[in-house]
Amino acid sequence: MEPTTDPLAERVLETPVRLMRVVWAWPDATRSALKANVAHIILFKSIFWVTMASVVYIAWGQYDNMVTVLSSTSDIVAGFVVMCKIHYIFRNGDQLREMRSALQYSFQGVEDMLAPEEAREANRRCLDKARKFCRYMMLLYAPLAASGVGLNVANMFLSRETRQFNIKVPAFVTQTDWIYWPLFFCSMILFTSFMFMSGGFDTLFLSLCMHMRCKCEILRKLFRHANQRNAGPGEGREYEYWHHDGTDYGNAPTALSTRSSREVEAALRACAYYHQQLIKIRDTTELVFNNVTLILMAYLLLGLGIPALRMMYDTLDASAAVYLMLYTTWNFAQLLFYCWFADTVAYSVSAFTGG
Repeated sequence: MEPTTDPLAERVLETPVRLMRVVWAWPDATRSALKANVAHIILFKSIFWVTMASVVYIAWGQYDNMVTVLSSTSDIVAGFVVMCKIHYIFRNGDQLREMRSALQYSFQGVEDMLAPEEAREANRRCLDKARKFCRYMMLLYAPLAASGVGLNVANMFLSRETRQFNIKVPAFVTQTDWIYWPLFFCSMILFTSFMFMSGGFDTLFLSLCMHMRCKCEILRKLFRHANQRNAGPGEGREYEYWHHDGTDYGNAPTALSTRSSREVEAALRACAYYHQQLIKIRDTTELVFNNVTLILMAYLLLGLGIPALRMMYDTLDASAAVYLMLYTTWNFAQLLFYCWFADTVAYSVSAFTGG
């Protein structure tokens, strides 16, 4: 199928693409190989060193109790999750670009052939919903990132003995300028890029799930239209369908304008092509997201439970408590959205197959 011009095409995966372009993470013509390598190194290394600071804190043994150890362990796993997101986005850039192109153009020819109006309306609704839910995700990411930046900036004006990071680090890190300031800039890179990189990854998964669900629903419509015979002029009859076993085709009333067997075969071939393209999208989504989502689900067990322990057993000032509440809300939202949108795809497939 040759690409055709469609004003809706540019809206496919619009939000995640815009977010990741800010940090040179989306593979398109606006990003050179040099930009990609620089972005990969800076983003990955910054998060790596912030995560290693938590590892050193546990190894140094300056923690007060086991709740602090669990909290630092949660921070380490969270950093590892974000590093995995960065790694998989940059490693699978070509597949992501091809997947977006397929969603933009590979399905359109079949949709225009069999059910142009219904398919276009379904695609428009899908794009509107995807944009709306992506904005909801950004409402979770923006306050968390802003609070992280704000806490970092506020702490940098404190004395060496009292300044801290959003994570637990050994005292010598904050009291030694040549260690503190590089780690400070790494932490700032983490929080300023967090919404664009990690948020872009999550909204990409969310959008892909919505598009796969939409294509499953459209495919159901296409199969119905492949079996369709249209009432003749002036008949005033609704569309009628052949039975699944093919009966009624040979006995069709002469007053009806029926599809020829060659037209039906062409329509079913188009549906098979559409189904193959949908399977490719599914396979690529599994390739990119499977390992990361597994790690993410394991992390969320810590990310939801440990903040509650910290609020019960640790002494927190107001700003730290607000940051912790935003952090917990973000973790809960990730769990909800990943499970919810993956389940919508499973539901659409089961509805399509009758399972």
